[in-house]
Amino acid sequence: MNPSELARPLSDDDIVALDELLAALPEDRDPLDVAMLDGFLVGVLLQPELVMPSAWLPYVFDAGGGDAVFPDATAASTVTALIMRRYNELAACIAGREAIDPIVFELEDDAGGPVTGKAGIVALEPWAMGFTTALGTFPSLQAAYDRDDELAAALVGIL
Repeated sequence: MNPSELARPLSDDDIVALDELLAALPEDRDPLDVAMLDGFLVGVLLQPELVMPSAWLPYVFDAGGGDAVFPDATAASTVTALIMRRYNELAACIAGREAIDPIVFELEDDAGGPVTGKAGIVALEPWAMGFTTALGTFPSLQAAYDRDDELAAALVGIL
């Protein structure tokens, strides 16, 4: 994959494909879904020290950080490329102090309409769980949070 491809933001179709690839991983490994992955990546990117992909990628595919199990090399390559594209997109937003458009799936009520207001906040839970998973896996940001009131105020909504 060429470098310009890794810089291209994910399309809606890419997000669906990534979600399907992650869902196809063995359930006993407890892989992240795409919304949790998004929060996890932000949690990784906000760490005070750079966390290399080789350190965090195993936790995307296996909650215990074990080896990923893919049906074939093409699936492994595709899912990794999609994850790195999203990582690069989020990194650029954070570096540029731009707003992040999180991957969050809207909830629907019994009639098929969107759930809004306080009830709709539940849709953010997977993203926030991914973020807190990153904090638990890589505790440097959590330690900084405990010492820095300004950082704590910025993260309190997520936590």
